[in-house]
Amino acid sequence: MIERWLIVIIAWLGLALGGAGFPAPTQAKPPTGEEEARRVALDFIKAFDDRSVDDMLRLSTLPWHFDFTITYETQEDLKNHLLLSARPTLKGQVFTKTIQFVQKYADFGPKIGKPYYRKQLDKLLSKDDFVVAVQRPKDPKSSVYLFVRIKDGKASICGYAGD
Repeated sequence: MIERWLIVIIAWLGLALGGAGFPAPTQAKPPTGEEEARRVALDFIKAFDDRSVDDMLRLSTLPWHFDFTITYETQEDLKNHLLLSARPTLKGQVFTKTIQFVQKYADFGPKIGKPYYRKQLDKLLSKDDFVVAVQRPKDPKSSVYLFVRIKDGKASICGYAGD
C-alpha cells in the first residue's frame, strides 16, 4: 500500500516538474512588437474603412501626427480630425491592406531624406516603435506610413503620412 502511494507521489512530482517522459506544457509566446504593429495597423485601416471613429480612437494614442502638417494633442481634436478623414468618399482611397514593410523606427528614421520630417518623427517615435508602410490604392509604387508606438507591449497608432 505504501509502495503504491509512493509511486503515485513520485509520478505526480515528475509530472508537476515536467518530467516522467512527458514534455512540459508549452506556453504561447507573446506577439513580437513587429507582429503587434502589423495587427494594429490592419485594425486601424479596417476601422477607417468602416468609418468607425470610436475604433480608430481606441487603437490610437496621443500625441497623434498627421501627414507632417499637424500634431493632435487632445482626444477631441483627434476625434474631429478622424471624423473628417474617414468620410464615405475616401473609403478605400487612402489605404490598402497590402503591407509593404514593417520596420523599427531605429532602422527607418535614418532613411528619411527631409530633416524636417525626421525631426518631427524623432519627437513622436522612439527607436523601438514601428513604421508600417501600406500600398496606396491608386499608386502601387507609393506608400502611406502608419506610425506605431509600442508601450508596455501594446501597440497603438500615433499618426500616418503619405509619401
